[in-house]
Amino acid sequence: MTARPRRTYGHRRSTAALGYQAPRQPISPGDVQALVLAHLRAYPHLDFTTGELARALHRSRTAVVTACQRLVDAGDARCTQQRPCRYQATG
Repeated sequence: MTARPRRTYGHRRSTAALGYQAPRQPISPGDVQALVLAHLRAYPHLDFTTGELARALHRSRTAVVTACQRLVDAGDARCTQQRPCRYQATG
């Protein structure tokens, strides 16, 4: 029996293989909330899903979901659609 050659993907390299890691500084949950609110206020006529916000802010989706829920509870944002949840700044 002959073995199939292993597929190699020479064009895909991880950042670890390149020897570079982008500097990442942890921030507090309140700071994520401030980032989300600033983004929502920058685009008051649009509503965003948590995934869109996470990609725009380069933060985890879980942190953005928590921040959005806290903003809704505080009255700074509102949920414009239930599934998928979309958020928009109030006022």
